[in-house]
Amino acid sequence: GAVSELWPGGVSCPQGKLDDAFHINEEEGTCQMVCLPPAFTGIFKNHGGEIGSTCFEHGFSDFKGEGKRSGVIFFIYRRGDDSTPMAEHAGGGGGDGSAE
Repeated sequence: GAVSELWPGGVSCPQGKLDDAFHINEEEGTCQMVCLPPAFTGIFKNHGGEIGSTCFEHGFSDFKGEGKRSGVIFFIYRRGDDSTPMAEHAGGGGGDGSAE
């Protein structure tokens, strides 16, 4: 299989779904990796989702479980307390102006 890279927790999105769609919830301190159908990209972004990175790149590497909403699978991560050497300076307010 081409997809040998599993995410923390040993999970990954099904084929044909985006694997770089994520949604950070600062209030809960969680991040969801969403196995987004490409057709839902616009809706996802309208609801605060982001495309083009992963939860782990933002310091959320502690796998907490998975869920499903409207048939879309997502995986929930929390900030790993000991495994976030890069997360300290990356915080603050979310939007850092990384426009495409």
